[in-house]
Amino acid sequence: MSRQRALEAIAGRHSDRVAQCEFIAHEALFRKVSGLDPYEKPLESYLAYLDRYDLDASLIGEFGPPALREGQQRREGKHVITSWGLSHTAWLADPLYKTPDEILAFDPRTHDPSSLQQKIDSWCDAWERVERCVGDRLLWIPGHYQLVLHYMPFYCDWSVFMETLITRPADCLPLLDRCTEYTLDVFRAFAATPAPVVVAHEDLCSARGPIFNPAFLRREVFPRFARIYEPCLQAGKKVLAVSDGLIESIAPDLLAAGASGLFLEPHNDLSRMIDLVGPAGLILGGADSRILTTGTPRDVDSHVQAAMAHAKALPGFLFCLGGQAPNNVPLENLETYFAACRRYGKK
Repeated sequence: MSRQRALEAIAGRHSDRVAQCEFIAHEALFRKVSGLDPYEKPLESYLAYLDRYDLDASLIGEFGPPALREGQQRREGKHVITSWGLSHTAWLADPLYKTPDEILAFDPRTHDPSSLQQKIDSWCDAWERVERCVGDRLLWIPGHYQLVLHYMPFYCDWSVFMETLITRPADCLPLLDRCTEYTLDVFRAFAATPAPVVVAHEDLCSARGPIFNPAFLRREVFPRFARIYEPCLQAGKKVLAVSDGLIESIAPDLLAAGASGLFLEPHNDLSRMIDLVGPAGLILGGADSRILTTGTPRDVDSHVQAAMAHAKALPGFLFCLGGQAPNNVPLENLETYFAACRRYGKK
């Protein structure tokens, strides 16, 4: 069923098994299932992986040549790019905006001056390219990584921003408005695509809970989220709210802002979150990458069995490894994980 299984889950309907949505780029796994060198034949090895495990959805759209090999890094302007399996991650090594006044003047449009129509064209083109690439194998779930606050760690000195937010809160509101207006155009573009669900990512929590005062989030941030979600909701799409960390204390606020469901890291109580989203809600998550990284195959099997017992109760559950699976995850554990998903995900 693959793609259809994901569509059934998004629509809140049960199918033959729990839908599975992964965003894994594990070199040894791709090499084994395809018999190819994934650095030389990245797309072919990726498609072989999708076919081998009958995956239903992914946050990965186009799968091109890896930017780096394992252990490599490179500098791109102010950012450091480092390998993350066959994919990569980045962090800001030298902030572009360092002083309070520079940060307060920041505008995302400085770094992307494209018009709304250009954004629509770009996302619709991306959807068509992914469709041509994967066909009906799976459903691509597009998303945006910054909403309101999360632009700052990518461009600004984070500690100076946090201090400014505390000492000059009123001065920060125009900054939050500019970020919101830019993101609104991105979500208006999503609304014009055929995607039935989109991801709205904003890291608000650590493993211990919110890193911002919840009163501030409820006063200034969640109402802006509601505006950002609205174009997609009005277009009949669903919105998955994503934040790293322990989100249990703010999860009701994300849903109240209009999110259709939640992406969960393993810090959160799965049963409690299923009850919170309700029978028509969506959850993406369920599996703990830490267990796959440090546990035994038996540990992995037991973990998936327990998590799937919860997941099967919710039609809109999209099972996945919340922390992905970079190359340090043992291949045997990853193979055990996929076999266990197939075994215990049956309804």
